[in-house]
Amino acid sequence: MQEFYFSIKDNGIKCSACSKQDKGAIKISDVCYTSLLYIYSADAKKLFSFDIPIDAIKELSLIAKVYTDEKLEREYKVEL
Repeated sequence: MQEFYFSIKDNGIKCSACSKQDKGAIKISDVCYTSLLYIYSADAKKLFSFDIPIDAIKELSLIAKVYTDEKLEREYKVEL
């Protein structure tokens, strides 16, 4: 089974081999991976038309928070 990582530094998903060169890459679940692919490619009108388990929602929220904090160079409070 393939493992995937989210790279804050490189702004996207990496395979396990590529993630070895990015120590800050965050390992993500299969559900998170497929959700990110959907979010990247979905038409805006269908963006929120999918359901995922609450743990995957929390995982996506955490990635979004870490990414936003890093890119904006400021920490924002988010309630999960």
